[in-house]
Amino acid sequence: MKFWAAAGLAALTCGFAGAETVRRNADYASEVAIWVDTVQKRPVNARARNNLAVALYRAEEYETALFHCMEAMRLNPNLPNYRTN
Repeated sequence: MKFWAAAGLAALTCGFAGAETVRRNADYASEVAIWVDTVQKRPVNARARNNLAVALYRAEEYETALFHCMEAMRLNPNLPNYRTN
Protein backbone atom coordinates (compact mmCIF):
# COMPACT_ATOMS: atom_id res chain seq x y z
CA MET A 1 0.00 0.00 0.00
CA LYS A 2 2.84 2.42 0.78
CA PHE A 3 4.28 1.84 -2.68
CA TRP A 4 1.06 2.93 -4.42
CA ALA A 5 0.74 5.99 -2.21
CA ALA A 6 4.33 7.01 -2.99
CA ALA A 7 3.81 6.31 -6.70
CA GLY A 8 0.63 8.39 -6.71
CA LEU A 9 2.36 11.25 -4.94
CA ALA A 10 5.27 11.10 -7.39
CA ALA A 11 2.88 11.16 -10.36
CA LEU A 12 0.98 14.11 -8.90
CA THR A 13 4.22 16.00 -8.27
CA CYS A 14 5.40 15.36 -11.83
CA GLY A 15 2.06 16.55 -13.16
CA PHE A 16 2.24 19.81 -11.23
CA ALA A 17 5.87 20.34 -12.26
CA GLY A 18 5.00 19.78 -15.91
CA ALA A 19 2.08 22.21 -15.75
CA GLU A 20 4.27 24.86 -14.11
CA THR A 21 6.93 24.36 -16.79
CA VAL A 22 4.39 24.89 -19.57
CA ARG A 23 3.04 28.01 -17.85
CA ARG A 24 6.52 29.40 -17.22
CA ASN A 25 7.58 28.85 -20.84
CA ALA A 26 5.04 31.52 -21.83
CA ASP A 27 7.10 34.01 -19.81
CA TYR A 28 10.08 33.27 -22.05
CA ALA A 29 8.24 33.39 -25.38
CA SER A 30 9.94 36.65 -26.34
CA GLU A 31 12.39 39.22 -25.05
CA VAL A 32 9.51 41.57 -24.26
CA ALA A 33 7.63 38.86 -22.36
CA ILE A 34 10.66 38.11 -20.18
CA TRP A 35 11.06 41.75 -19.17
CA VAL A 36 7.33 42.38 -18.73
CA ASP A 37 7.25 39.46 -16.29
CA THR A 38 10.30 40.83 -14.46
CA VAL A 39 8.87 44.36 -14.22
CA GLN A 40 5.56 42.98 -12.94
CA LYS A 41 7.41 41.16 -10.19
CA ARG A 42 9.87 43.99 -9.42
CA PRO A 43 8.32 47.29 -10.54
CA VAL A 44 10.97 49.46 -8.86
CA ASN A 45 13.92 47.69 -10.52
CA ALA A 46 15.52 50.28 -12.82
CA ARG A 47 17.55 47.69 -14.72
CA ALA A 48 14.44 45.66 -15.54
CA ARG A 49 12.66 48.83 -16.70
CA ASN A 50 15.62 49.76 -18.88
CA ASN A 51 15.84 46.30 -20.42
CA LEU A 52 12.10 46.30 -21.07
CA ALA A 53 12.48 49.68 -22.78
CA VAL A 54 15.20 48.28 -25.04
CA ALA A 55 13.13 45.19 -25.87
CA LEU A 56 10.08 47.33 -26.63
CA TYR A 57 12.16 49.63 -28.82
CA ARG A 58 13.38 46.62 -30.80
CA ALA A 59 9.75 45.54 -31.15
CA GLU A 60 8.99 49.05 -32.51
CA GLU A 61 6.74 49.91 -29.56
CA TYR A 62 8.33 53.31 -29.14
CA GLU A 63 5.82 55.08 -26.90
CA THR A 64 5.78 52.29 -24.33
CA ALA A 65 9.56 51.98 -24.59
CA LEU A 66 9.94 55.68 -23.81
CA PHE A 67 7.69 55.33 -20.75
CA HIS A 68 9.82 52.51 -19.30
CA CYS A 69 13.04 54.33 -20.17
CA MET A 70 11.80 57.39 -18.27
CA GLU A 71 10.83 55.17 -15.33
CA ALA A 72 14.34 53.64 -15.30
CA MET A 73 15.85 57.14 -15.18
CA ARG A 74 13.46 58.17 -12.41
CA LEU A 75 14.30 55.09 -10.35
CA ASN A 76 18.06 55.43 -10.78
CA PRO A 77 19.12 58.73 -12.34
CA ASN A 78 22.84 58.15 -11.71
CA LEU A 79 23.37 55.52 -14.38
CA PRO A 80 24.29 57.18 -17.68
CA ASN A 81 23.23 54.35 -20.00
CA TYR A 82 19.60 54.88 -18.96
CA ARG A 83 19.85 58.48 -20.17
CA THR A 84 21.46 57.55 -23.49
CA ASN A 85 18.81 55.00 -24.36
